[in-house]
Amino acid sequence: MKCLLPFLLLLAIPNAWGQTERLYYPRQREDYIFLQGLRQRHLYHLAECYCKDKLLRGDLSLPERAILTSELIVTLNEWGMETEDSNERQSRWQEAISVAEAFYRRFPTSDWRFIVALMDLKYRITVASAIREEMQLGTAYTEAISDASFLDEIRSILRKTINALKDREAELQEVFRRPKSGSAKDDGSVFQEQQWLSLEKHLQFELARGFAELARTYPAKSEDHTAGMVEAARRLEVLSQLPLDHPLGVPSRLALARILRELGDGARSTDILKGLAEEKLSLDERFALRVELIRLALATQQKEELDKLLAMGRLIEGKTAPQLDNAFLEAFLEKWKNARANNSDEARAWEAKIREILNGLRQNGPAFWARRAELLVTQQIAGNQVHQNIDMNVYLAENAYRAKRWEEALAAFDRARKAAEQQKNPVRALQLGLAAAAIEHERERHQEAWRRYQDLYRSFSDQEGAKDAAELAIFHVGQLAKENPTEFLPLYQQELENYLRMWPQSEFACQAALYLGKIHNHFGHRIDAANYLLLSLESWLQHVASLEPQKRESAPIAPDTPSQSQTSQYSVIQTVSELETVTARILQDESQRPDTRQRLRELAQRLATWAKQARAHAPEEDWSLRVASIAAQLLLKGENDPHSADAVLKQFLPEPLDTIDHLDVTVKARSLSLKLECDAWLEQSNDNAQIVRLMREIPIEARLTVLEDLGTRLSELPPQVRKRLALSLAHICEDLPKEWSSVPGPRRPQLGLAYSYVLMLSDNESAALSWLRQLAAEFPDAADIQEEYALLLARQDRMDLRQEALERFRAIAQGTPEGSPRWFRAKYMTAWLLIQLGQPERALEMIRVLEAIHPELGGDALRDRFRRLRALCENQITNSRPTSAGTAR
Repeated sequence: MKCLLPFLLLLAIPNAWGQTERLYYPRQREDYIFLQGLRQRHLYHLAECYCKDKLLRGDLSLPERAILTSELIVTLNEWGMETEDSNERQSRWQEAISVAEAFYRRFPTSDWRFIVALMDLKYRITVASAIREEMQLGTAYTEAISDASFLDEIRSILRKTINALKDREAELQEVFRRPKSGSAKDDGSVFQEQQWLSLEKHLQFELARGFAELARTYPAKSEDHTAGMVEAARRLEVLSQLPLDHPLGVPSRLALARILRELGDGARSTDILKGLAEEKLSLDERFALRVELIRLALATQQKEELDKLLAMGRLIEGKTAPQLDNAFLEAFLEKWKNARANNSDEARAWEAKIREILNGLRQNGPAFWARRAELLVTQQIAGNQVHQNIDMNVYLAENAYRAKRWEEALAAFDRARKAAEQQKNPVRALQLGLAAAAIEHERERHQEAWRRYQDLYRSFSDQEGAKDAAELAIFHVGQLAKENPTEFLPLYQQELENYLRMWPQSEFACQAALYLGKIHNHFGHRIDAANYLLLSLESWLQHVASLEPQKRESAPIAPDTPSQSQTSQYSVIQTVSELETVTARILQDESQRPDTRQRLRELAQRLATWAKQARAHAPEEDWSLRVASIAAQLLLKGENDPHSADAVLKQFLPEPLDTIDHLDVTVKARSLSLKLECDAWLEQSNDNAQIVRLMREIPIEARLTVLEDLGTRLSELPPQVRKRLALSLAHICEDLPKEWSSVPGPRRPQLGLAYSYVLMLSDNESAALSWLRQLAAEFPDAADIQEEYALLLARQDRMDLRQEALERFRAIAQGTPEGSPRWFRAKYMTAWLLIQLGQPERALEMIRVLEAIHPELGGDALRDRFRRLRALCENQITNSRPTSAGTAR
């Protein structure tokens, strides 16, 4: 590939077969040597900068500019060959073409444009050849493209290149037909006849290469393949007659020998190669000759000749070349394939030689040849004859992984796993499967990773690593569920259920049950959610109990999984909090269903059992009281069983009760309020004063939560229970008016109403009236508050307060949508108050108009009340009419 200097010297320096003036000055030769050294050390960026910086100079002669432009083209193309990333490769190759085209546009009539054009077209063929070889060995650089279409693209590039070479060839013929002029410049800017003749031979050589490469894109022995090879051979036949010291003398003979070999004419190919004496060749030519001799021996199955060539070794004059290493690799692979059928020891020896070459190429480069060698080995191993070699497949997979050639690595690991399975080695098969799945895990290709891990834990469920595979399958399908819950959330649930069924005692079981609880809660299956959340706590406690005492300090954190950075650590507190939320929704929405009561009792019993075990494990934590409180809530509010609820609380509330101060405020408020409610049901007043005192010591914010919970449920309780509990709540929250300014605005309407109910139910209507007056003024648009205040005013005996109630109900009706329940209630209370204020005629008129417009009168409940009210009005009106004597009845 690095043949620019000989070509330029051919055109510019006197030699044995042509005499021209020197055009390649010493300084230019030094530039070439410097750039060649940079490229050999893979310092392409420095070589590129050197060329571009010098090309910016305005004092460059045309030959110097052409030579540096050609050097830049070489640098960019070779840099692209060494680049792993396909986008970067294409970018550099395209830039090389752009550099050449820029030179053509700037110097459209210069003789030196032929030099730049030839270098550009030469490397287009080289690049197309490299891509074709790699693609045919198993790698294509464009994703989502079939091999056939990819080959069509390469053919298109080669045809355009061949046409461009033919155009240059036609231009050369025009030059040869021009009359000779003795006045041509002799400053190097214009070519002499010998230079044109030399250029014409190089064009023929590149045309032959182009036809041969185009032919290789077709199946061997096909018409297109044969036609292209014959055309290439025709041109090379002429060039192969050049003297051996001509720059094209040896390359043309080697190229012709290769074509003849590929056409199946091994005899003629052998004759050509035997005619090349190594001692007369340069080092690079000797390497090229040795490569072709090895490939000829392989193609013609000359085993003895091949053994002789291999015995000569890979070093010539103490050096080696990547092309020769690849040829030796082809031979070693053939030997290895044959040895595997007969002699395993010999096969292992060949494997060692193969790995030695691969390691050497990977360490020393160039990267193109290392990549090609790995692809060659991959292709051989993937064949039916040798695909069962586990170690070689693993070696290839690891190399491909390090080079980030993911698909190759996956394919190699899959082949190795299949071989391990066929060899009845499930432990190794699982390890190899996990290695492949880890690649998809690293790439965050969640669906592919999930499928692989799922297959592994199902296929190797009896192996130790299957559990880890299942946990990672859960992680990846969980990521998919986040992105697309409709499709993947049911699959996520299924994976979690499978895990719990297969490994119920594992460390991750508590986490799996927690996730299932959240999923069931998401779908509204509250009791199932609560059962899974409790199962999570039970699994955690079982795991902790199984640990050695010195390891229990790590609880409550679950063991790490390979995806620990992306999964949350297990927390008892978070699980209990989730359980509290879910059970609150159950009591709110489902507790009255007949099929729910028994399930709630069973759940409460399990909760109480867990609380006992948790207290024994961690007495310093408040987990046991929190969970016991959940159990008590289910028994009290779901089962209407205050005796059982109180019995559970008594087991876990501290003795004496004053020692409850160390608990979290929320836990303290919840447990004490439950005890207060149980006492109200059971008419136990012994602890009432103490509980009220302890709750008064709790910050107002926590007490307001209790008020919000209990206050809104008071109306559902039996009268005596309701009154006892309301009295306690009134004492607990009696400082609310003073603390009102500290209550958050959004919570005020509901909390204010709850406090007003407590005051009314505790027979303190005067305080309730004063409190509701304050709320009504603060929230004039809050219909609930306005209605409650108006109702309380209406209950008073004072006429002025009833008159105020009447005005408020009229305002409520006016500000409420007609026909709504509140509108009908406001109309009813308006009529009722008119009667109380001595205006039954107006009340009756209003009811009759309302009945005419809305015959249903607000539905069954209000309709009967309206009718009774109408009858009362009619009776009062009738009884108040004067008799014939003019007196009232």
